[in-house]
Amino acid sequence: MQRCSDLHRGCPPTRDSRLPKRVLSLGRLEGDNISLVETQDQTASYAILSHCWGASQPIKTLTTNLAELEQGIPWESLPCVFQDAARVCSRLGLNYLWIDSLCILQDSREDWDIESSKMCQYYENAYITISATASPNSSVPFLKERDKKWQAQSFQFHSSDGQVIDIVARQDSGASDDDNQEDPGVLGTRAWVVQETFLSRQILHFAESELVWECRSCILAEDDVLPVGLCSSRLSQLLLRCEEGLDPYNAWHTLVSEYVRRHLTFESDRLPAISGAAAKFHSFTHSDYVAGLWVNNMPLDLCWRIDYINRDLGSEPKFHLSQYLAPTWAWPSAMAPVRFVGNDDDHPFVPLARIIDVQCEKSGRNLYGPVSSGQLILCGRVATIPVTCDDPKNFNAYMLAWDEDLDEHLIPDTVLVDCNGRLQKAAETDELAPFSLEVKFILLGRDEDVEIDESTFHAIVLGEVGEGRYCRLGYTSLLHDTYFAEALEVTICIF
Repeated sequence: MQRCSDLHRGCPPTRDSRLPKRVLSLGRLEGDNISLVETQDQTASYAILSHCWGASQPIKTLTTNLAELEQGIPWESLPCVFQDAARVCSRLGLNYLWIDSLCILQDSREDWDIESSKMCQYYENAYITISATASPNSSVPFLKERDKKWQAQSFQFHSSDGQVIDIVARQDSGASDDDNQEDPGVLGTRAWVVQETFLSRQILHFAESELVWECRSCILAEDDVLPVGLCSSRLSQLLLRCEEGLDPYNAWHTLVSEYVRRHLTFESDRLPAISGAAAKFHSFTHSDYVAGLWVNNMPLDLCWRIDYINRDLGSEPKFHLSQYLAPTWAWPSAMAPVRFVGNDDDHPFVPLARIIDVQCEKSGRNLYGPVSSGQLILCGRVATIPVTCDDPKNFNAYMLAWDEDLDEHLIPDTVLVDCNGRLQKAAETDELAPFSLEVKFILLGRDEDVEIDESTFHAIVLGEVGEGRYCRLGYTSLLHDTYFAEALEVTICIF
């Protein structure tokens, strides 16, 4: 920590910061009662705990017990992970600790909206983020004796020339073998952790096998080898790379692609759980933000597709859910891993459609949080292309049927169904059957391979939901624009 503070030019200096609205004030000695305090814009150094809730939370702050917790919280009422976090703070000389379940009113939508909108500054200003990587829930301590397989063992090595060499070694954690990834623990699968990692300036990961240090300049493990799987996404370094000139939109796509691979307990958190990162990215993009996309980077931001190759997803599209998360043109509506089209010097993206207007209605106080509705007015070339599918539950079965010699696919956002001659998103109750329909596509742009002077064209699939009203159904990439050669420019509204 001291080396980071003294030597890392890319890391912000450690200093007192404005405390979050509420923090836990820790006792001087282990076992002392702690209390929940409202800080009144006080400045000091504090730590944040990144942890897994598990199936339940033994203690949390509600409007009904707020006054009681402000009077004091008995040490023995804290779950093991919270006690361990307080012990780490004591060792580091920190008097304040922020834990989401205790510092946000869990039964107040208004307080949750306000506090979730401040995640950016809370994590960015914290002196240290304590990551309880090895704890699947708050009842499993992370400060404990390691399993024997991770403890160092002493033995003697007899060399061929007769020398006897004393060796001290431990089992490989997986850091040196790409096919043997270190277990990231349950915490490493949580979507909320992506922005926590991205925003934190210093993180201590308490893993099963070792202690891992992560900051904006480096990642260090006890064995001095980068742990594969645990921190290899290098999210903590992404912010520094943006400050050094990395295209912020490409960086955002990297962050989102990592984020959507993780799990959420509540799908309604799809936008809130990345809102802190979005607030930080706004300082780089200076663009309006709508449901996970940046207006100044459209139509490129519209060129996302479901990543069916992702090992966590398999080859079956999901059915459409009635719960509204975002407009169909925005990636949070997909509830699945997604990938984006790149844009760099070797593959520059050229827009072939124009954004006329885009709007989203926020459903809370968080400017980067959930939305209740949205619409996109887009002008571009629209073509009608035959689509056939012999198995709607297989993502690879949706074929463009204009030319049998071309193996071209539609990548569906969900399972699709023929509904009275119109292609629509299928619900679990819909009866699926093979279909052959003519479907509308709108061309968004192309990316050029500079080295071989070839282009790939990108379009999204449209389903009609009313007169002049459409929803997005999927995506396709083409090695030619033949389908759109005679297509007229049309202005359409997508919801």
